[in-house]
Amino acid sequence: MVAEPQDGIGPNFHIAFTWFVSQQELLGLSLLPGTSAIEFTEWLRTHENYALEADFVADPQGPANNLFCRRIVLPELSAVAEGELGTTIGWNSGPWAGSSTAVELITQAAKSLAGMVSFVTPRRVELGPQQLFPQNALLPDARNLTNVVAYLVQNEGTTIFPRLQAFIQEAFPEVLTVGARLIGAETGAQQNELHVYYRGREGAPVPLRLCGTGIEQMLAVATGVYTAATPRLFLVDEPQAYLHPHAERSLLRLLDENPQHQYLIATHSAVFLNARPLSQARLITISNGASEIADVPSPGALLGEIGVTAADLWLSDAILWVEGASDVSMLELLSRELLGPPSRGVAIRAMPDASRFSSKSRIRAEQTFRFCEAVIDAMAPLPVRTLFLFDKNEKSDALCEEIKVASRGKARFLPVRELENLFLEPEVIAKALIERCEALGLQEPSIEEVRAAFDGLLASLDDRRLYPRKPSGAESAVEVIVGSELLDRLYWEFSKSSYNKVADGRRLASLSVAEGVSLPAIRDLFEELMT
Repeated sequence: MVAEPQDGIGPNFHIAFTWFVSQQELLGLSLLPGTSAIEFTEWLRTHENYALEADFVADPQGPANNLFCRRIVLPELSAVAEGELGTTIGWNSGPWAGSSTAVELITQAAKSLAGMVSFVTPRRVELGPQQLFPQNALLPDARNLTNVVAYLVQNEGTTIFPRLQAFIQEAFPEVLTVGARLIGAETGAQQNELHVYYRGREGAPVPLRLCGTGIEQMLAVATGVYTAATPRLFLVDEPQAYLHPHAERSLLRLLDENPQHQYLIATHSAVFLNARPLSQARLITISNGASEIADVPSPGALLGEIGVTAADLWLSDAILWVEGASDVSMLELLSRELLGPPSRGVAIRAMPDASRFSSKSRIRAEQTFRFCEAVIDAMAPLPVRTLFLFDKNEKSDALCEEIKVASRGKARFLPVRELENLFLEPEVIAKALIERCEALGLQEPSIEEVRAAFDGLLASLDDRRLYPRKPSGAESAVEVIVGSELLDRLYWEFSKSSYNKVADGRRLASLSVAEGVSLPAIRDLFEELMT
């Protein structure tokens, strides 16, 4: 329902939710000091994880802001407890049917879970001068932000506060630090107010209330994330309303680096949409005065509905241009799994179709570079760092140097013939083939069988489809063999199916990371882009 946020519980207040908790979390939430529920806890030990469904309504007969729980469900135990206002609810089904065993404990657990939600709104909280009472936990509306920051400075000066300070500095490079300053000492008022210290103006701090809304909101979000004693659900409303795209990416890094919490973000931001697969998004529309939530039928439908164009999703801090769709697929996965949150803001794009010829001559390469740079210049309002990645193939050192000159020093070359060569590990390939055979209902090969076939192909130095040229000098067979050809033969031998450079290449990349395969060339490439 469309409504403005309001404090307290109104007469028609109603909330229903399902929360997924582990056995230990549920026991920890529900077993209050001084209670005894041996039978109850024994039943809870029958499952490792539980869904807890709760339905609350306002209780007009109780104290202010009191909620009455009229329904509790534990689906794993087929346990349902129900009741009406003014009654004591009891179990209708499940192991405690006909009793009220531990209903109050479960109700308290549900209330605790409902309270583990922080709503971060773009509406500004007035943080003027106030008396200082240091506190170690941020309230959901951040009205005690001054007190919590002061507490962190005084008590967490070597732990949490440096992390908070580093986050604000990264999101807003012009900011040196934030702190609570004593004001009004000359009049005896001695109140405190949060101030922002800017680089180059350390002696003239600015009250937080006079700074951009973004600094205040980011400070509140980060403080809430860092100080929450238990995992929480953070509801973040339209962060792009107060953040520069660079700061948006800083916020995404903060969320990625604190996975103990859950985050639900309402946004129209291209930066946030580009940070996760669109399959993880939900489309919310307003119809007849009510909000409707639906799965996204297609990326185009989502983007069209919120007015985001494909061009918007291209805006990144850096772009890595590669030679084809399979390279895009594999490197996108590696940028997430291998590098994690620091890779945020790096986009991987395929060069134009003609690029498969561009690496064969300086002139063609120069044409490709100029085209790609023109596309970026036309779309991006700010400078974008750019690199071009080519397979090694049969390129001579002289040609590589010509291509580097044509790219103005932005061309990079894999240390192997093609990207798949980085994943040519028998154990990795065997796992991929076992998965394929299992899916096709075929007999699964052993790792020893795959290794023997792999070694046999690697030794076939006279096979020109595998080796357009033989290894020379310090080169190894794995570096110069046509990796995709080797993989195609192995896939056909063991699974009677062809190797797909996009889908299978992506799976090999994922398995390589999982198996701890060292990929220094890829890591160095991304670190260079992000520097």
